[in-house]
Amino acid sequence: MGTASLQEQRPVGKPNRAPDGGPARGSPTDPGARRSLTDIQTSLRLRLGVMAYLAGVEAADFSELKAALKATQGNLSAHLRTLEDAGYIAIVKSFVNRKPLTAHA
Repeated sequence: MGTASLQEQRPVGKPNRAPDGGPARGSPTDPGARRSLTDIQTSLRLRLGVMAYLAGVEAADFSELKAALKATQGNLSAHLRTLEDAGYIAIVKSFVNRKPLTAHA
């Protein structure tokens, strides 16, 4: 296959397109593929912070982690779920004096 046939398939400067006309998944114009350096650093900071904190204790509850890492509930919850799905932490939900308690180990 020569260079001319590649240019015929996809003209230079024209972005990849998905069948629905939107950006192709993983292409530079795909909004899902473009994360700012700040987003990546925040994700790494929180996940590494969780792992470092839990390495020093046997277990910690959600409120303890939230205060120690200065994270919002939604953000911390999403990162904890990601770490649990990857098998790095275990989340144990229980009740203490009829109040829900979520512990992370």
